Amino acid sequence: MNTCELLQRYSDGERDFRRVDLSHANLAGVELIGIQLDWAILNGANLRGAILLEAQLSGTVLYKADLEEATLTETDFYKAKLHHANLRKTILYRTKLRRSSLRNADLQESVLVEADLTEADLHGANMHEARFFKTKMPNGYIRDDDAEFPLIASGLNLG
Repeated sequence: MNTCELLQRYSDGERDFRRVDLSHANLAGVELIGIQLDWAILNGANLRGAILLEAQLSGTVLYKADLEEATLTETDFYKAKLHHANLRKTILYRTKLRRSSLRNADLQESVLVEADLTEADLHGANMHEARFFKTKMPNGYIRDDDAEFPLIASGLNLG
């Protein structure tokens, strides 16, 4: 499936795109609400600045995908593979990353609010200057840098 076909079918009301191959798709800046992309392949996809609200991406492969400055609100990445993905300056609000693999992913300056990283693989992930607010870490610990949350929350666009 190509990007134009996906966006046309989405605009026509279709939401179920499970198991599609969207490798290298250009979805920069799109807003996708309630889309089902479970077990899809989005290797090298450009989702820079995209807004995903209540999206399902369980088991999805996003190797080297670009999600810089994306907003991921209540999106489910259960067992997703985000190896070497660019998540710089991404907002992850109530995003579920349970048992996902973020090996060597770049999360610099990202904001994670009430995200769930239970049993996630963060080996080699770059989290320099990332902010965590009531986020469940891989070991079950709740990380909360909330001293700065009011300042950051005022500038968040959560979709």
